[in-house]
Order: sequence, then structure tokens, then C-alpha cells
Amino acid sequence: DVGADAGARAFRCRLVDGREHTHARVVLATGGKSFASLGTTGAGYEILRGMGVAINAPEPALTPLLFAEREHELVHLAGVTLQHALMTVTYMEDGGKTTQEGKKRRKQGNKPIVRQAVRGQSLITHRGVSGPDAMDLSYFSNLPSEAGVSYRVCWNRDFQTAGDCEAFLAQTLQTNPKKTVRSAVASILPASLAAFLCDAANIDQHTNISSLKKADRAALVRLMTAYELDIGRNEGFAKAEVSAGGVPLQALDLATFELRDIPGCHVVGELVDIHGRIGGFNFLLAWIEGRLAGRALAGRGVL
Repeated sequence: DVGADAGARAFRCRLVDGREHTHARVVLATGGKSFASLGTTGAGYEILRGMGVAINAPEPALTPLLFAEREHELVHLAGVTLQHALMTVTYMEDGGKTTQEGKKRRKQGNKPIVRQAVRGQSLITHRGVSGPDAMDLSYFSNLPSEAGVSYRVCWNRDFQTAGDCEAFLAQTLQTNPKKTVRSAVASILPASLAAFLCDAANIDQHTNISSLKKADRAALVRLMTAYELDIGRNEGFAKAEVSAGGVPLQALDLATFELRDIPGCHVVGELVDIHGRIGGFNFLLAWIEGRLAGRALAGRGVL
């Protein structure tokens, strides 16, 4: 427990064994709510609230996505690994609000925001989608339904547009007209996924590419380039690798990570409302914040 002594410019720290210490400066580095198995409880947020610090609501980030329906059509592909896909999430910047302000912003050109995952790696599970790309974009599934959040996947990022897929199918038709649709798609995607896409497009898997009707080809291309993932939520803090939310950056002196309104109190790590994608970026953020706070304390002769 940490509290600020009013007017004394000192911080009272009460340990679990009941002992108390008073210090002129303190660094809060308790972690967020992710990795509860390691002992994180979100206590740092309560300490900050107790000191009167306004924080943004903690939310899970870098956590697997869950399908909206338990019996989603993709669960039969559980275990399929995607190494070269392109996942995107789209949402309204103004939260999709129907207020007059929201309508005005849309008239002024407020367009949906589109975020793209960068690695191309995902894993279809029995409950949803995991892997680096899904987890990188999982934070947006915390947004309210009014934001109109939608997830899509292009199963092979070398064929991102309808034109790319049309050109691929046309080339296959020219070089091997007797090739089945399933075999053609399986040349660029996992075989089980190719079979699923044919079924989803109501195409007989054994149909020759030369016999593929225009409407069926269009349906297949749409599913290959912009398949809509029906995501309902995410795995939450139980599987989250990092916590979003916390102290807003504008409430901190970013040279020292000291609270502007409570001099002497430095806040670092997941208690700060900033997070990055998978790849060590969140570790780096925490290390940088801790170093800046530590240098500030050393400069004042505290360390």
C-alpha cells in the first residue's frame, strides 16, 4: 500500500508485514493485470486511484481472439497454421456514436480506421484465432459494439486484392485448365483451408477450373481476400501478455515518468497507458520507462 502524506511531500509505504516506510520519492512498477499466474493482481491501479490519480480503464491486450459462436464454421480447421496471411481490423474512430457530434464528424470525412497485422502468422483454434497477428489486433475487440469493430483475413497476403486472385485463377486456367478448383487454391493455401473455402463458396471441390462459373469465381475470390471473422470477444486477462489502460501519457513527465500532479511519484511499466505489438516492444517500453525514472532518482541523489 502506498499513500501520499498531504502537505508533507512524502510517501508512506506499508509493507505486507505491517512495517511502514516514508520516502520523498517512490516508483510504482507493480505491473498490470496480465499474467495473473505470476502474481499480478492489478493492485497498482488501486494504489493510483487511492492517491486520486485518474486512469484509463485497464483492458487485456495481446490475447487470443474468440469466435462469437461456439460452433463457428472455422472450428473444423482447428490446428491450421497460417504463415502468410493478412489480418485487418476496422472500427469507427468516434466509436460509431449516433450523436449529432458523431454524425457531423462523419460528414466531415471521418472514415473507419483500418489496422493491419504485420507478421502474417496466425493459428486457428477450437475457440477462435491465436498467434502473433490475432493477438496484436486483439485490443480492438475491447471496443464497444457501437464502434462497429470487424475483423477480416486475406488468407495469403501475396493475393490481397480481387485482381490478384483473378489473375492467379486466370493463369491457372491458361496453364492447367483441367486442374480442380480445390487443387488450384491448395497451391497457395493449406489443403484443408482450400476445401473449406470451396464449400463456403458452394463450389464442388472437384470442379475443373475451366468450368468455374463467373459468379462462383467471384464468391471464391471474395472469401480468399476478405473473409469476415465473426469475433465476439477475447480471452481476457487470463491469457493476455500485456495490459492496456492505466495512467495517460499526458499525466506524466515523459522525461522522468513522474506524475505531473504528484511530484515525487514515478509510474512505469504496464501501469502506463501504452502498449505495443508482440516482439519485445512491451519489454523495451518498460525498460526505457524504468531507466528514465531511475536516472531521475539518481540525479537527485536518491539512489
